[in-house]
Order: sequence, then C-alpha cells, then structure tokens
Amino acid sequence: MKLLKCNIIKLLRESKKLTFLVGAGCSVDPPSNLSTAKPMMKAIIEYSCPKSEVQKILNFNELRFEELVEVFRDIFDSDLTILDYYGECTKPNLHHMFLAQMIKKGNFVITTNFDSLIEYALLRLKIPNKAIIPVITKEDFEKYYNPYKLIEESKYPVYKIHGSTKNIITGEKTKTSLIATLQSLGTNKKGTNLLSVEYYKKPLLEKSSENRSLVVIGYSGGDDFDIIPTLKTLKRLENIYWINHKKNEYNSEEIYEIEQTDKELINGIENIDKILVSLKNVNSSTKIYKVNIDTSILIKNLVDFEYELENEPFSITPKQWLIEKVKDSNLMLKWGFTNRIYYRFNEFNECLRCSEEMLRLSRENNDCFYIAEANNNLGKAHMSLYNYGKSKNYYKKALKSYIDLQYSEGIINIYNSFGFIYYEKGNYNKSIYFYKRAIRIINLILKNNLNSSIRIKFLKSIALNNIAGVYNSQGYLEKSLKSYEESLDINESIGNIMGMATNIDNLGSIFHQKGNTEKAIEYYNKTKDIFKIICDLRGEIACTNKIGKLYYDQGNLKEAKKIWERNLEYAKKNNFVSSIIIANNNIGSLLVREGNNDDAMKFFEQSLEISKKLDKSQKTFHLINLGSSYALNGNFDAALEMIEEAFQISKDSNDNKGIASCFNKKGLIYDLKGDSQTAIKHYKNSLEIVQKMEYLDLEMNCLNQIGVILAKEKKFDEAINNLKKALDIAQEIEDVYGMAFLNDSLGNIFHTKEKYLTAYFYFNDAFILFQKLNSTEKQINCLKMMINITKKQENFKKAIFNYNLLIEILCKLKNYTEIDKIFIEKAKIFSKLEKLNLASVYFKRALKFNEKITNGIEADIYSNLGSITLKKNKINKTIIYLEDAIKLYRKLNNFTKLELCLNTIGGMYLRIRDFSKAFKNINESLDINTKISNHEGIASNYKLLGDMYFLQGKKKKAGSCYRNSLIRLKSHLSNESNIKHKMNILIQLIKRCKN
Repeated sequence: MKLLKCNIIKLLRESKKLTFLVGAGCSVDPPSNLSTAKPMMKAIIEYSCPKSEVQKILNFNELRFEELVEVFRDIFDSDLTILDYYGECTKPNLHHMFLAQMIKKGNFVITTNFDSLIEYALLRLKIPNKAIIPVITKEDFEKYYNPYKLIEESKYPVYKIHGSTKNIITGEKTKTSLIATLQSLGTNKKGTNLLSVEYYKKPLLEKSSENRSLVVIGYSGGDDFDIIPTLKTLKRLENIYWINHKKNEYNSEEIYEIEQTDKELINGIENIDKILVSLKNVNSSTKIYKVNIDTSILIKNLVDFEYELENEPFSITPKQWLIEKVKDSNLMLKWGFTNRIYYRFNEFNECLRCSEEMLRLSRENNDCFYIAEANNNLGKAHMSLYNYGKSKNYYKKALKSYIDLQYSEGIINIYNSFGFIYYEKGNYNKSIYFYKRAIRIINLILKNNLNSSIRIKFLKSIALNNIAGVYNSQGYLEKSLKSYEESLDINESIGNIMGMATNIDNLGSIFHQKGNTEKAIEYYNKTKDIFKIICDLRGEIACTNKIGKLYYDQGNLKEAKKIWERNLEYAKKNNFVSSIIIANNNIGSLLVREGNNDDAMKFFEQSLEISKKLDKSQKTFHLINLGSSYALNGNFDAALEMIEEAFQISKDSNDNKGIASCFNKKGLIYDLKGDSQTAIKHYKNSLEIVQKMEYLDLEMNCLNQIGVILAKEKKFDEAINNLKKALDIAQEIEDVYGMAFLNDSLGNIFHTKEKYLTAYFYFNDAFILFQKLNSTEKQINCLKMMINITKKQENFKKAIFNYNLLIEILCKLKNYTEIDKIFIEKAKIFSKLEKLNLASVYFKRALKFNEKITNGIEADIYSNLGSITLKKNKINKTIIYLEDAIKLYRKLNNFTKLELCLNTIGGMYLRIRDFSKAFKNINESLDINTKISNHEGIASNYKLLGDMYFLQGKKKKAGSCYRNSLIRLKSHLSNESNIKHKMNILIQLIKRCKN
C-alpha cells in the first residue's frame, strides 16, 4: 500500500466519468439523522429480547442487519413496518444534495440505502418530478438498465440496489422489493460470500461501471454478501476511490494506492484493507485508492452550487418507531426471537433454555401455535445436539399441533427434520419416507396455488437435494441423479445461486462415482465457475479439491498433486484454516501412495498443528481424519492420541455419534497394528452405543468390521454370524454398498470353508449389486471367484457364461491382455469337453485379438493348437503349430514346456516315418529332461526312442530304450496308478523285442 501525494478533490473534479456507490453513512448527518445499521440493530435487540439476554445478543459481532430483520419479521413484524422508518425522513442533508448535483451533471448514483433522500434532494434542485427515475423493482431494473440512454433523454435515475419502501415519485409501494433483498441476504451466514445481487441488476452494474471511476462513499463494506462480490466481477472499472470516513485533528487526508503485493493486509486490522486488497487481486488492471478523510468535510469542499437544507432535523429514533408502530412484544415471543439468534450462532444449549421458557409461557397463555413453535424449537436444538430421541418426541408434539392448526410450512419442516434424523441414524428407507411426505405436501400447495412463494419452492429444492443424498448413500445413483436434477431446475427458476452450486457439485460427485470422468470434471468446473462468479474462494478450493481427488482415483498423481498444492497456496494466502488442513491431508495421502512417507508426515504434522486453531466441533472432524491418516501411515501412537482427543471432545459435548466414531477408529488402528482382540473390543464398544442410539449404518459397519477380523482369525462361524446380521441391516435400509461388500465377504468365507455352492450364491448377489454401483473392479473379482468355483465343480456351462460376462467388462476397459487369457481359458474348457473346433476358434481368436500378445501366451496357444490338431489327427498342422511353439519357448528359456513340445513333435515325425527329425527332437527333449531331472519326461523320451528303433527293425536297441524307460518309472514314480499302466505297456513291449 503506497501513500500518495495528491488531492482527492482534484482527482474527483478531473474525472469526467464518475459512478457513486452510496451507503448508510451518507444519511447520518443532519437534518436527515437516519440511523445506520448498528443503532437500528441495537434498538431491535433491546426491543425483542428478554433483558437477561440483550447483552449476550449484542455481543454477537457477526450478526448481520438483514438476518436480524428477517427474524424480527418472522416473530414480531410480518409486514416489516420497521422498514417504513427509513421512508419517514424527507429531509436530505448535504451529502444527498451533492449526490443529486452529481446526477444532474450526468454522473451515476447507486445506493444501498432504503431511504428516498437523494430523490428529495433532486426535487430541491428543481428537477421536474417526471424527470426523476427511482429504479427499485425488478421491472425498473429491466427497463432502465442503461443509464446513458436515460441521460440522453434528460432523465435522472437513482439506482436503489437494495430496494426501498416506496417510490416517492410515482407513489408506488415497493416494499416487496426490499423484503426480497433482505430475505435473500438474511438467509446467508458469515463468510459464504454468496452473490445476492439479483441477475436482473447485473446489466445496470456492468453498464454503469464500464470505463468509469467508482467513488464509494458512506459505505463500510460490511454487506460483503452482495456488493463486494459484485464489484469483483466488474472487470472494466478504471479506478475505485474508496472514501474511508476518518476524523482527525487537522482535517487532513491520506490517499493510499492499493497494490497486489499487499498480501499482508489480508490479516490487517481494518476490514476495509482486506476488502480492497481482495478487489485488487481479482481486478489487477483497476487502480484502487483508499482515502482516509472526514467525509462531511470532503463533501463541503466539493459542493460548488447553491443549496437549501431544512433547519428542523428528523428526530424519530428507531426505538421510538418500534414502540409506536410495531405490536407489543410479549415475553413469550421474546424468548422465541432470542432462540432463533442463538441457533444462528450454534449456541444450542442456550436454544434449549430459551425454548423451554417459550414453552412455559405459551402454555400459560394457552397459545396452541406458539406451543407448537416452542416444541419445534426444542426438537431442533436437541437434533443439533445429537439427542435424536428427545428431538423426535418434541417434533411429534409440534407436528400434532401443526396438523390441528393446518400449518403446512410447519409440517413440511418437521417431515424434513425427521428425514434428516433418520438419515443420520442410517435408516435410509425411513429418511426417504419423510422427505417424500414433505414433497407431497409441497406439491399440493404448488398445485393449488401456482403463484406459491419462493419459500415453498425453496423448501422443495432442499427436500429433493436431501432425498438425492439418501439415494446416493444407498447406492441408487440413477435415482440420486434424477432428484439432484429436479432440485437444480427449481433453484434455477428461483435464482438460488448457492442451491444451484450445491446441486451441480453433487451431480459431479454422482458422475465421479459412476466412473464418468469427463462428465464429473464438466460439472465440477461448472460449480467452480459459479464460485468464481460469486467470489467464494472457499467454495472454489473445495470444488477443485474434488477434481484433484478424481485425478488421484485415476492414478494421475502428478495432476492431483498440482491441484492440491495450488489449493494449499490459496488457502494459506487467505488463512482458510479448514481448507489448509484438508489440502495438507490430501497431499500427505498422495505422498504415502508414492512411497514418500517421511515427506507425507510433514504435511500431516502441519495439519495437526493448524487444527489446534479450530473450535471443538470442527476440530473433532479433522482429528478423526488425521488419526486415520497417521494410522494408515503406521504411526499408531500419534493416531491414538488424536482419536483420544476427539473422544474427549465428543464426550464433553455429549456427542454419542462422535464417541461411537472414535471407538470405531480405535478399532481400525488396533486392527492395523495386528492386535485383533483389542480392535474387536473397541468395535464392540462402538456397537453398543450405535445399537442403543439406533444408528443403523454405523451398527452395520461395526458388525462388518468385527466379522472381517474374525474371518482373518479363521473363526468362520462367528464371522458369518456378524456379517449376516450386518447384511440384514443393509437389506433393511436398502444400502446397496453395504449389501454388495457384505455378500462379497460372505462369499470369500464360504469359499475358504470349501462350501462352494453357498459361496457362489453370495458372489453372484455381490456381482449384481456391484453392477448397480458401477464398481468395475469388484465385478471382475466376483466373476473370477464364480468362475473358479464353477471350474472346481466342473460346471463348465456356468463357467463359460461367467467368462462371457467378464469379457464384456474387460472390452469396455480395453484390457486386451486379460481378454486374451479368457479366450485361452475358454478354449481349454472346450478342449476338455472335446469341442475341438470351438477350442481351436478361441485359441486362434486369442492370437488375432491382441497384437501385443506376449511370447509366453503365444507359445502356449501354439502348443494347445498342436494338441487339438493332434486329436483331430491332422499331423502336418500339428507339426506346424508345435514348431512355432518350440521357437518361442526357446526364446523364453522355458525348458519344461520346450521339452514337452520337442517330445510331442518327435512322436509326430515318428508317425510319418521321418526318423531323422524324430530322433533329433526326442533326443533334445531327453537332454533337457536329464538336466532338470524330469524322470517322467525321461521315461517318455526313452519310450519314443524305443518305438523309433522298433519301427526301424532295431529290436535290441528298442528293448534297451524300453528298459531304460521302465527303470525310470519304477525307481521314481511306481506308486501312481497311471504309471503302473505305462509300466505294464513297457513290459509287453520289451517282450515283443525279445521275440
């Protein structure tokens, strides 16, 4: 940040094209005297909260004006009468007069204020009523998006980007525009950076900023949910002059130019510094200046025209307005209001206290609606504290009241909450049941009222997104895809940008699971583009992390590492603690996979150090993940230390699910250590909790883990018992993932027990389920096990059927080497079945199918083709195939197979009386067998040599060879039945030689 020696008044007067962005600070000076957000918020809190809670609520520095007003509307002021306060003042101050003069001179003014004081100032400057154009509603922004055109027509527009209570020029009531803006801003939490400037306002913002200087005045930058992200998207701004109101003793000014190198200011004291540096980093070509000056003195020095202000100041305070205009606030409603604020800041125990007070007072007043609301609030607080049993009881009471009162939105919210509770418990079917009930009610409302509120459509989009998440957890990817797409359609129709980002991101995740890499990257990039538009760097990092994971899963570690290292740099630069931890973990895991364990540990250790900065709830999640990473890397003591810390946090916060998860992770660590007994003990501790709390998915997981360990210990019956119980749960909740893996595990156990029919049954079920999950590798493994079983049982028909299924999968993967092997296996089966023509076809197909076939496989094929043609008595073809096999076996130095081929081909030459070639091949085979001490082979060689000499009439030599063959068989292999048969033949042959 560079201090400049120049004068802001001179700079502004020299600038010909100015656009002013005006905030609440401009309406503070007399005679306007309007309150800025903070005094109004203080008045609302003092009016709306029990006295005992006022100071606590005032201490929530991150509470936003828009959020507070939305809660106030819901509890006390459905018509938002409070906002009419800003329309009461008709007395412009000097700031407004100056801005009116700027408009008169052809400059543009955009204001975030709700008042109409700039319009009143234009009237005081004698601008004709019909020439003043307040732009407030959607229709106004669509009609008057081009300020240049209005100037040409001698019109004077005032662009009210956040709306206004009324249009004082036309008399039109425009509060709905203001309410819509407040609602969209109020629903967002600190740090999400959601762009809430509606799409129909963007053309005006782009037109009014192109090749111009923007002067920001009276604006703190606090509403970083819409204006700041919008400024980041305006690429053609020449300059930004940010007037930073500061009083000093000498009324001097300081002008600083913001530079891209000012990264250290991101963590500076002033929020304005962070904003300006982030603007500069996004729009490097725009010159940005921070001007520290007393804004009122600056305006006085800029004014060079006659003006007239009222002497009598506006004197109504926000507190007076509330007392006069808004209905009396009773204590019951005050506790309800305070509960909502506490809930916003995750103070769930405080929520319980407030809701209990609200319930007590509601009962005293016999107010059925607020009794229902209090029960609903209690259900919500207990749900957030993981007390699902208590939560359901309160929700049931609230639901009964809502049904009696026919309050649809209350019923919808409770059904959605039930859906969430059952999802958290892993009871997916019940979760879907309640989400569908919520959707049915919403559909009825939409059917009967085509102009239903955005709120109802928003609730439907949430329910559809949630139900899609449940389908995904179950493994029903197509159903999940459809529900996400429906949710996306709704969010697009109502302009819910964050909802759209969530849906598109989830769709990318589905395509990732389906193995459709191209589509997954396309959708992740779409999500990333949305986060870029709304300048949500956290969201962008999270999205690119997923792209990195996609490359990681593909084995493209170089690309994954590049993405994750870049994300780590961005996260560090912006001090996003959670993002830094995730990036470090990702890189650490990748390095482990590469075998760089020492480097990996450095990243894991950095994650651990940074996680200490997090609050407890966030810390638990990261500690458990880090503990798992350390365990998988063999650092068991450090892993246990982390899980123990997470366990204590979960215990202190009464988080049963967290406690169960910690026991589960301890089980995993001890299992990896090889201490199976301690592992089972921890899994059983986890199991006891999850069974009590009815967490079905976790119960299934524990039973599975115990079953797997017992199977490794050869305790098959106990293992089967646990795995079958887990499978029953998986079937109950329709968890396709669980069913698939459990069937696979049971198949492996029964295969080990040699109960092949039962094993085949489980593998077949697993294969069908893995097909649904698009899990190719698992499908292949199941088919291989099924083929192995059918071959053992000599059920060759089933073996061929499964081989054909396997070929289909391998063709999609273009795994030609494996396909070759299957063709050979099929050929061998047909050969066994004496289907020699089919066997020959598949051996030849294997040769043609893969041009890069290995020498070993090719040699085996020629050898097998030789055997087939031999059976078909095609001697010449047999010799050709065997000659090819011999050449390849020589190259491979595969002496065992080489001697067999040599011996066989020697026999073929013997049959056609080519004694020279017969002797050569048989003798070479004999040399090899002698070297490798293959006695059966030697016996076979001598037998063939005996046959050769016998055919030549050399009976003495023939007898000698037969005796040598017999000696080999007697001395080494005499106990085998087939050898005895050969020996009998040799004895007969020896006798023939003597005759």
